[in-house]
Amino acid sequence: MECLRVATALLLSTIPLTASAQTPQPIPIETAQTYFSEAQSLCQADHGQLWGVSLCGPIMFVDPQSRSIVASQADAKGLLKSEGGVFVGILSTDQNIANTAVEWSGVHWTQMLWPLPREVRQRGTLISHELFHRIQNQLKLPKVEGGENAQLDTVDGRYYLQLEWRALSRALQAGTDEERRKAAADAVLFRAERYRLFPGADVQEQALELNEGLAEYTGVRVGNPTPGEQIKAALRYWPRLRLATRPVLAGMARSVESRPALRRYAPKRSPHSSSHKSAACCEKPSHPV
Repeated sequence: MECLRVATALLLSTIPLTASAQTPQPIPIETAQTYFSEAQSLCQADHGQLWGVSLCGPIMFVDPQSRSIVASQADAKGLLKSEGGVFVGILSTDQNIANTAVEWSGVHWTQMLWPLPREVRQRGTLISHELFHRIQNQLKLPKVEGGENAQLDTVDGRYYLQLEWRALSRALQAGTDEERRKAAADAVLFRAERYRLFPGADVQEQALELNEGLAEYTGVRVGNPTPGEQIKAALRYWPRLRLATRPVLAGMARSVESRPALRRYAPKRSPHSSSHKSAACCEKPSHPV
């Protein structure tokens, strides 16, 4: 009987070890390697042409739950260990986890939350967007942390922002240069009216555009190889209201999601301007657009 008890105890003692050994890596190494290769291909194809600076650089993927890291290269302090052609470890608890550029363990990284989008163009847009943030300071552009943009949580602010977005979506899909210019001029008109209603909004919005607007522009340009794919990506990601079950344009024509529209706002500026009143200017609804 005593031998049976000992044998049972020994068997039970191995169960946690066996389960631990079979626990999968939160970030599959082969998938991470594929995504690192995609990022390298995107930045090499750009070859520094968009900003005069290469987008290539160190990347880390971080699992928010476990804080597990899979990185494209070693860190300067030796906290990561080599495994299967990548570098793995745990992000220290004093570090935030986000899609951003970050200084950690002696290296300036592009950090991305795991998992990344499954669709290749959506993933390429996100990767290129985040690669921009790592080289942003080299361009002498401000990395904006403030900018409340409280006007975008008002009826009028949302109304004119939605009209601007709709006009810009028409400009992207216009069949002629004349139609494109008219739609872009409408967008500028709606923006000007928003700025008139909310003094100081131009400064807040322009500051955020320099940060997130240029990053998303980079994502669309670098992450999508053809003009047609770039337009499709712009319509999908801009204004970044992700309505998975609705056509993109239908989503843009409907109401803004109920959550605040502050930090996610980052539309691109139109190169055209106009002083005419657009036929698209219509009577405002009695509720937020």
